[in-house]
Formats: sequence, C-alpha cells, structure tokens
Amino acid sequence: MLQDPLSWARTAAGTDQVRPAWMFLPAYDTRRTAETTEMIEQCWHDDPNKRPTFMKIGSELRRIGRILRAERPTPQCGCVVM
Repeated sequence: MLQDPLSWARTAAGTDQVRPAWMFLPAYDTRRTAETTEMIEQCWHDDPNKRPTFMKIGSELRRIGRILRAERPTPQCGCVVM
C-alpha cells in the first residue's frame, strides 16, 4: 500500500527524524550526481529562507541536464586527475 509523501518521509527518517544519508557507489560518482545531491541538500536546509526557489531548482536541473553523463566531479583538493 502506498503511503502519502509525508508518512513515507517520516518512515525513511527513522526514529531520530533525520534526513536519509546519501550512499555513494562508484557507479554513481559522476558530476551530475554530485551536483544533484548538492542541490537536494540545499532544498533540505534548516532555514527555509536559504532553500532554493522553484525557479532556481528548475534552472539548476536544466544546467545539470547539460552535463555529460559520464563526466566525473572536479576534485576539491586542487589536484590533477590523470
């Protein structure tokens, strides 16, 4: 039986009522996944005023959609991947 979204989210959060953690597998280690994850986490910000607007979300999804599927994220350490 399908639950309404709010009930499902409460169940997914568990007894601690925290947001589900992201689990990354090497197959999903792409720039698209990294940027989508970052955007979703912005949507979960504790301060509603710091969450992106629907216009911003739409714009970001279009931008992310133009990223090549296999493109790897840029290392944050400043190192060069060869």
